[in-house]
Amino acid sequence: MKDTHPGIERMFVSMMMSKSGEERLNMGFEMYEFSRMFAQASIKAREVSPDFVKELFLRFYGNDLPERVIQGFFSAVGS
Repeated sequence: MKDTHPGIERMFVSMMMSKSGEERLNMGFEMYEFSRMFAQASIKAREVSPDFVKELFLRFYGNDLPERVIQGFFSAVGS
């Protein structure tokens, strides 16, 4: 789905490309950190099932960690 007006999209791309690579990278890191903190807060705010915690863990770290680490986490969380 693309609901952004083409003129606004061009302005956004121009604004982003005027930033240095380091600035854009830092923006990405900040967005990731915010989403991680948001997810953690939602877990702390209510009781959640171990399956939900496992799914969330995989979403954030599943592509970056060795299988043994993932399985160790799953063992610690339980079922």
